[in-house]
Amino acid sequence: MAAMLLRSIYDFAFLVEETIRPGWVSDHDKVKVIWHRFCDCRERFDFAQGFCQGPIVDHVSRFLTETERIRLTNHIG
Repeated sequence: MAAMLLRSIYDFAFLVEETIRPGWVSDHDKVKVIWHRFCDCRERFDFAQGFCQGPIVDHVSRFLTETERIRLTNHIG
């Protein structure tokens, strides 16, 4: 379980780095890479989240929810 959570946090760090740059939603190739990694991260995180708690888990959860909202709002992916 810990390995699954750690891998989702690793994916989360990648996503933060890629989505921090303004205009990422306009770059189709970047969106494809981000969305693929997002789905992997979300799946791993959702699986492990039930077994872990704390501020990092809460932060990752909020980030994933916000990233998904941006995707839906901008009709990307």
